[in-house]
Amino acid sequence: MYYFKEISDKNSADYTIYKLLMNSLYGRFGMSTIVESHEILDGTIADKKFHSHEGTNKFVVTNTIKLSDTDELVSYYNKKKYR
Repeated sequence: MYYFKEISDKNSADYTIYKLLMNSLYGRFGMSTIVESHEILDGTIADKKFHSHEGTNKFVVTNTIKLSDTDELVSYYNKKKYR
């Protein structure tokens, strides 16, 4: 596709179509395949679930938002699933 884009006139529709197709493919293949899960948990439960003392935590926490004094919204994914 790059060859056809290069030989096309820059003001033609062909050039634009080849450029859009190439950018779309790069964007689609560059997307992350990791799907996050989200849970609203009490802070003490979240600490127990996501922070193991042995260092063998199976979850990767990507974001935590404090909703109230006790509740948190936790975004995470399973580390073993995406190795």
